[in-house]
Amino acid sequence: MIEIIYKEEQKNDDGKEAFFRIPNNIRQIGEIKGQQKIYIEDYAYTFLKKISRDSRNEGKAAILLGEYHWSGGNSYLFITSALAIENMEVSPEHIVFDDKIWGQIYEENNKYFPQQEIVGWFISLPGFTMELNDVIRKNHLNHFAGSDKVLFVVEPGEWEEAFFVYENNQLNRQPGFYIYYEKNEPMQAYMIEKSN
Repeated sequence: MIEIIYKEEQKNDDGKEAFFRIPNNIRQIGEIKGQQKIYIEDYAYTFLKKISRDSRNEGKAAILLGEYHWSGGNSYLFITSALAIENMEVSPEHIVFDDKIWGQIYEENNKYFPQQEIVGWFISLPGFTMELNDVIRKNHLNHFAGSDKVLFVVEPGEWEEAFFVYENNQLNRQPGFYIYYEKNEPMQAYMIEKSN
């Protein structure tokens, strides 16, 4: 009887404690610590690497899509897809998510990945030292607030990369994450279309 009541209470919290499957085929990057587990699908990761390499002289941004779950006191973020943000100036001193940008994001999200929700954002900044400034923090808090949203930052020259999660009133760098390998036809189709 106690077990049934406990399960019902868990299901009512926010709907994210539903059944989910952790991928079998994974590769660990860095050290995994704490209760936040970040998984990024290989096609999404490859796409972000590609737009980073293509932008060695200018900053680039993208939206991360997927789903968020929690179980047993741990949170699990699965990044399944990434949408490139086009026609947006990206630098450590200037990042603006205006109505036009959000319109483009929602339109492409509905077109390519209608079943996925926004779980964070990505920026590639040449020469960036991985020290988040007020512009980046403010954009994260204004547009991607909550502990279920992440920021993925890449410095394309040296290929330094890091995920940041909002915890204890600040964006904290995560020591590691997982890349997982699964069939991901929507992301593969999006990559082919964007490469053309």
